Amino acid sequence: MDSLPYSGKVYSHNYPNPVSTNTIAYSVVLTASSGLTCQNSADQRITINPSPHVQFGAIPALCDVDTAVDITEATELTGLVGTGVYYGRGLTAGGVLNPLRAGPGIDSLKYSYTATDGCSDTAFQTVFIQRLPVVWAGNDTAVVIGQPLQLDAHSSDGIGDSFSWSPPEGLNDTAIANPIAVLGEGVDSIRYFVTATDSIGCAGVASIRVTVFKSLPDLFVPNAFTPGHASNGVFRPIPVGISRLNYFRVYNRNGELVYSTSQMGAGWDGRVSGVQQMSGTFIWVAEAETYTGKVIDKKGFVILVR
Repeated sequence: MDSLPYSGKVYSHNYPNPVSTNTIAYSVVLTASSGLTCQNSADQRITINPSPHVQFGAIPALCDVDTAVDITEATELTGLVGTGVYYGRGLTAGGVLNPLRAGPGIDSLKYSYTATDGCSDTAFQTVFIQRLPVVWAGNDTAVVIGQPLQLDAHSSDGIGDSFSWSPPEGLNDTAIANPIAVLGEGVDSIRYFVTATDSIGCAGVASIRVTVFKSLPDLFVPNAFTPGHASNGVFRPIPVGISRLNYFRVYNRNGELVYSTSQMGAGWDGRVSGVQQMSGTFIWVAEAETYTGKVIDKKGFVILVR
């Protein structure tokens, strides 16, 4: 009932939208009254076409290097004939998701279904793509026969990852981040691979090469090096059976310190304050400790070759 009608006034009504494939017809009657007895009516038949109803279920988490997958979690519930189209980063219209192209993070995907009668429905769902953990197994190293070597792997996830080492040779436990390796005479060198797997199954891999010497623990230092060359381009000691490098120092012939480090694996590139040194002879001294606590002191000369 409208007691304040006027010409051109628009009336609205929400018709029911049942989950049905049947077309529904309604008759709308408008009656206008003037005074108590004067009135007139007009009617209109309205046809409501069936509308699709879309459901978009949860999508399992993916790794950013997974192969492309078909997204099947979106469905149209009423069985109406029509066409469904997907939208989203790294997602084709046909519903093939490429995690590598999409990239890590949380994305919103859209599924839109349009029936042949032109009616449509849309649903949204999120997908989580996990970046692979970055794994570090340590620098390549050397040991002597029977020397316990403490391996220690880390991943970019910090905590929560599970670790697996291979091959198992010489390891006291292959399912922890920090096993101990003891290698015997039958091994000259070995490369261990460690896999870190996160809570959703994404896995990163790293490796470390262990060379086995048949000698007592020692520091092996080359007697010459050529800065900038692909091989022997950095002057560094090679620790075998060494647990700690107390210092490694290089002096010129005037007794001036040109390089110093206590980090195993680090070395001198032949520069002082960014300036390349000329060819010549330099003096080095080093002190290190074995895994049994024995201190090794060594010194010698090295020739820088340009």
